[in-house]
Amino acid sequence: MSYLFSSRINRLLPPVALLAASLWAMFAISRLSPAWQPLLIEVLPLATLSVAMLLSIRFNRSRYSFLLLFLALAWVAQTQLRGQILPATESLLFAALIVNGFVFSLLKDRSLFSIHGLLRIGVLLLQAGAIWYLVTRAPALPMALQQHEWFTLPEALAIFVQLPDGVVAAALFINLAHVMLSLIRNSSIQATFFGCQLGLLGIASGYPQDAFVPFLVTSCGLMVALAIILDSHDMAYRDELTALPSRRALNQTLLSLGRRYTIAMLDIDHFKKFNDTHGHDIGDEVLQMVAAKIARIGGGGKPFRYGGEEFTIVFPGKTPEQAQAQLEALRATIENYRMVLRQNRQKPATRAGKQARVRRGKNDPRYRTLSVTISIGYAARNPDTKLPGAVIKAADQALYRAKQKGRNCLSS
Repeated sequence: MSYLFSSRINRLLPPVALLAASLWAMFAISRLSPAWQPLLIEVLPLATLSVAMLLSIRFNRSRYSFLLLFLALAWVAQTQLRGQILPATESLLFAALIVNGFVFSLLKDRSLFSIHGLLRIGVLLLQAGAIWYLVTRAPALPMALQQHEWFTLPEALAIFVQLPDGVVAAALFINLAHVMLSLIRNSSIQATFFGCQLGLLGIASGYPQDAFVPFLVTSCGLMVALAIILDSHDMAYRDELTALPSRRALNQTLLSLGRRYTIAMLDIDHFKKFNDTHGHDIGDEVLQMVAAKIARIGGGGKPFRYGGEEFTIVFPGKTPEQAQAQLEALRATIENYRMVLRQNRQKPATRAGKQARVRRGKNDPRYRTLSVTISIGYAARNPDTKLPGAVIKAADQALYRAKQKGRNCLSS
């Protein structure tokens, strides 16, 4: 459904909006009393980064911790060390921060105090030592890299960002990669790193306005803090396996329903037998496949994972007749879907093997298809079932009747 694509696009909007807000704040601060300006310029970025860092450590989101460290280093370089370090050193520093930002976004979250966290800190210290060595012992190399024309950017962009064209081009390519990964994976982490990488480019611009860099840092800190809070909310209200809202989210939705609604209960037929026959890994794949189909339900339906192999769909403001057409289409879609099951779970080792798989398709003896069906029971609010809990119970009873009728059908 289109909402799945729009949800991916929406993940990219908050970072861009926060960066735009920082530009607005930069001009608005000039109208404030001079007594307030140092407080906002000096204290606000530090406070924001500190709060975001505490949240990242508390929720064990080490990728965000390192991202905040990179932002802090960029802030110090452009405010405290501005004019004290050579342009070549500054270019090396920002290039390392931008590349590390992309690499760390692809790693898994590990505790900062685990062997993995200490190893990553060690790698960063080695990079810092390498930059220090190049600057102090072999300064000709950084200067040559600074002066070499790797790419030729448009003049307007080259003036805005005071970095070598090659570094800027690499940063723009990395930001494009963040956007693509965010859309493909529906990842808030990639969207947040995308916004902060844009912030790093802005910090590196050397814009003379005193409030520009502090407000960019503040915006990036808020971006990370917001992402951690939203991720924590998703962990509490979204099922990890199927990516559907969980039962806790269902309970919240039931509290906001009006006087007319329909609730459907869905169950995968013979799932326990299927799980015992094919194994839990295949069972998880089936749950994910069914959940993906349910997530595309039309008619304003809101899907949830109720538990196990059971799912719930709430149709706010819909009658049973209006919900029935959507539920029947969903049942038929799942029944007609053929899931490819590979007998040998090992992936082909060569490209030729992958091409052979495409050519042989279903005729390959290592592969066979299977299908599953679902049973659905649905009920609506009426004078006998006024509370959502009673409607769910009625839908569950209708689901039981659907199974008694032979499964793979609807019952109201």
